[in-house]
Amino acid sequence: MRDPVPDNCVLIDDAGRRLRWPQDRRRVALAYRDPDFDFPDYAVRNLGFAMITQRNGAACVRFRPAFCGRRTAISLLALAGESHGARAAIAYFGRTWNHEVCRGGAPLQQRLLEILGEPLDEGGAPFLAVPRRLSGMLHDRGSPFAPVLRRWLDNVQPGDVREFLETHRLYDRSMIVQRMPDTGAFVFRHSGAGLQLYPSSWARSAVGRHLHDQPDHAYGRWIADACRAVDEAQVPRHELISATVTPEGRNPRPWRYERLMLPWRDGDGARLVVSVSLRDHLGGGRR
Repeated sequence: MRDPVPDNCVLIDDAGRRLRWPQDRRRVALAYRDPDFDFPDYAVRNLGFAMITQRNGAACVRFRPAFCGRRTAISLLALAGESHGARAAIAYFGRTWNHEVCRGGAPLQQRLLEILGEPLDEGGAPFLAVPRRLSGMLHDRGSPFAPVLRRWLDNVQPGDVREFLETHRLYDRSMIVQRMPDTGAFVFRHSGAGLQLYPSSWARSAVGRHLHDQPDHAYGRWIADACRAVDEAQVPRHELISATVTPEGRNPRPWRYERLMLPWRDGDGARLVVSVSLRDHLGGGRR
């Protein structure tokens, strides 16, 4: 059993906010206002939060690399740089908890970056989607996704989605697929060149292809399943994606990005799914 969380614990949420625990528990934008369980540990394991505490002059950091988004990681790195103790303890979760000790300050920052840059190790799963709070996105003034979600929430969907995405400079980072009424399969209407997952020549030739027909067939089927779930539920999804994509005949490629998926309708009533993705560059070539 882990030791109880000390009073000088700082939680960093999925928007990068620093929250002192338990003093700031009322600021946690979740359903849990007075949890009767170890909330910091739950948040680190399942919500993409990071935790840093000071014990006996040493910083102690806990996080789950695959679940930590860019804003959380940047805030964690900044806070780690403020620790000037001679030692720092790191606990990070992959298949199991891993524990290390290093120097504080800049060496701690460097080691955290190295861990964030390691390949995905989540029980062998090649694709991982970590949910993000839609409410948090709407309150994030710097979120490029927020205008698209607001349009959806205002029920202003039918019309020229391309024109709207271009207005917000998101068209090249978007995927638009249409669900065929006869087969239920999804077909590409658009695959943005800014996504850069496959060669640009593939993106140009994607229109008219089935969504699952991608250079990495397993990844294509996984994306198609996500689109089907969004279309059938008619509910948007905001997620952090950690994937290891392996196009046929090529080496595996770690890929990490944030994604907003929306059920949409065009002017003719066709069923679309609009996905806007932004690469998470933190951690070098990892994701």
